[in-house]
Amino acid sequence: LEPGRVHDVDYDDLIADPMGTVERLFDGVGLPFSTEAQRAVADEVGQRSQHRFGKHEYSVEEFGLREEAVCERFAPARARLRALGAPA
Repeated sequence: LEPGRVHDVDYDDLIADPMGTVERLFDGVGLPFSTEAQRAVADEVGQRSQHRFGKHEYSVEEFGLREEAVCERFAPARARLRALGAPA
């Protein structure tokens, strides 16, 4: 991918404001958020509900990992996100 073409989307933002979040995503990658795209988002949101297939809960231990090791491995990325103002 070209630099600047990868954008993180906060799940809580997506759930709280799907249309606004997708609009910011389109803007971030330099694409127009057309009426057709808006309609597609609205249709998708209308068909979806959180946990419609049941709530999936899991732990890192189920995958043979340790929480401390995962936190250590992702510490540099989380530090970069915090430096950018993200709640990492």
